[in-house]
This record gives sequence, C-alpha cells and structure tokens, in this order.
Amino acid sequence: MNRSEFVDSVARRSGIPQAQFEVLTRTTLQTLAERLTAGEAKDLGEQLPAELGTTCVRPRGAQSRSGRRSSSSASARNPGRG
Repeated sequence: MNRSEFVDSVARRSGIPQAQFEVLTRTTLQTLAERLTAGEAKDLGEQLPAELGTTCVRPRGAQSRSGRRSSSSASARNPGRG
C-alpha cells in the first residue's frame, strides 16, 4: 500500500478531511514512536508507506518517554525480542 492509498483509506473510514488527516497521522505516529523502543518504532515504520514510516524513526540509543531504551539494550535483556 502506498501513502496515497493509506491516507485515502483511513481518512475515508474516519470521516476526517484528507488535509487534516495527514497532520493527525504524523502527530499520532510521532507520539507513538516516542513511547516505543527504537526497534519497535522501526518495526512499526516498516509496516507503513515509506513517507509515513520515517515519522517513526528515532535516533539509535535514544530513550523513549516510557524510559525504555533502544532495541539493542532490550535485546540483551530479552533475547527473543527486539
């Protein structure tokens, strides 16, 4: 699914005009990414169209607002995850 198809599909379902939807989507993704580990945010971004997926990228080693570190330290603690 490309960006246009994603935006059209979700905007249609939500009833929000497409112009507003774009801003709301990016804000929601940025907020969500801040609360995930860097690895989780990267995984989320890879499931989205490229133009929206980059919204989820955080610098490696950056700490999320939840206090969790990036995927590299999470992987060391939880070897089947991250």
